[in-house]
Amino acid sequence: MEDKVMAKCPAIARLRKGLVVACEIPAIKEGRRAWIGIYPLHHDEHHRAKGDYRIRVFEVEEKYLINDNDVWDGVMESRGDVSVLGEAALLARIEEFGDPSCLGEPQDCEYPV
Repeated sequence: MEDKVMAKCPAIARLRKGLVVACEIPAIKEGRRAWIGIYPLHHDEHHRAKGDYRIRVFEVEEKYLINDNDVWDGVMESRGDVSVLGEAALLARIEEFGDPSCLGEPQDCEYPV
């Protein structure tokens, strides 16, 4: 299964190192931008091997994104915030929102968190 996950989502290598990945996804509401961010929930190598992840999906009105500002929970509209255990479950949840191959370094997609 591990090779299949890497084939569909190359950014899984970053997650295995304890690094966050993100990508921009289509917003549901006009005048907004949306992202999916994935966070490894354990930072030490022993626990990270279990594959426990947080998936956060949200939209933000464009007016809050001026000047590359970071945003806070008060201006985010959540579209989902879940934890999953295992890379297969992670991949299945990511695919609900789009193509997992879009995931990469947060700064590459202007991830505002």
